[in-house]
Amino acid sequence: MKTQEIIDLIARTVAGCATEAEQRQLDLWRAENPRNERLYRQIATRFADRAEYERWKSVDTKGPAERMAGRLKREKPHWRTILIPVLLGAAAGLALFFLLRTGIGNPSPSAMPSVPTDYIASIVPGHVQATLTDSDGESYELVSDRMPDAVSVAKPVADRQASDRQALNNLSVPRGGEFHIILEDSTEVWLNAVSSLQYPDVFGAEERSVAVTGEAFFKVAADERPFRVKSAGQVVQVFGTEFCVNAYPEDNNVYTTLVSGKIGIRPNDESSSILYLTPDHQSVFSKADETIEVNPVNAKIVTSWKDGMFVFENQTLAQIMVQLSRWYDFEYRFEDESAAAIQFKGRLPRYGKFGDVLDVLEASGRLSFCAEGKCILISKAK
Repeated sequence: MKTQEIIDLIARTVAGCATEAEQRQLDLWRAENPRNERLYRQIATRFADRAEYERWKSVDTKGPAERMAGRLKREKPHWRTILIPVLLGAAAGLALFFLLRTGIGNPSPSAMPSVPTDYIASIVPGHVQATLTDSDGESYELVSDRMPDAVSVAKPVADRQASDRQALNNLSVPRGGEFHIILEDSTEVWLNAVSSLQYPDVFGAEERSVAVTGEAFFKVAADERPFRVKSAGQVVQVFGTEFCVNAYPEDNNVYTTLVSGKIGIRPNDESSSILYLTPDHQSVFSKADETIEVNPVNAKIVTSWKDGMFVFENQTLAQIMVQLSRWYDFEYRFEDESAAAIQFKGRLPRYGKFGDVLDVLEASGRLSFCAEGKCILISKAK
């Protein structure tokens, strides 16, 4: 694709108005090589920043707009990013909506941010970091200031029968982290914050099996051996597909979302029947009684974290703060519990500044944020 076409597609995607065909075209371009993926993230973030800046101007919230404008002007020009401001004018009609409270109109121009900037400024987006504990018990810290081209753990294929009995490696991602890894069979796994993956150096002769805690996106390589993902009492069985598993320990359910292909879901009990998922459907596995419910979803929205975006569809502030706290690594407390039930929808780049996120939440939902020590207190605006 030509540069103009690429940037137009990214603009439409960030604005939320790309067609399914356009989204597939962009996905194929991003998958061609790691450089395309890095360029996508840079451009998507710039579009979201500028669109949000225009939105702040339209509601006359002077402080946040000036900070956003200053940030855009301070960025050093680069051949990749110089292209973006030139084309933003053409994309101005692609309005980026963000965090408009359900059933409520535009926020009042008088809704001014009250978050103190000193502590907020110290909170930064997550980055590439993980701890790898190998099958010999040795631990290694894996850290980078940008998303890597994926860390490969491919090793010479040894005796697969012996590998069935070998110890597992453990890849653990902390709060404020993410990681992308390629397994021995060429399966790719993206781990979200506060997540872990257990996997062998070499998969066995009969099956490929891993275990997940937290949230992980899988792009499973086609192979005659079944691929199984175990998580909190649930087993996902696949042969070659893309899906996401959300199995945080503190949640009552395990959520499995299918992007493409076909997967089967069942409890750990091998005698249980298998429930099959088709694309754009999500299974909800109850940890308590091991029942499974299936709901239609937009898989691209559910897995948007993997593509560097936060996308909220009528989620409560309580749900949103859980996601934000894992990624930005901060503590929070609701001073007014009724604020936790307010619903929002919209999108923001995952790599945006935390202060800007709170500014938008404050103005759009008529909320108030303040810092008490190293804890964010949340209440409704007076």
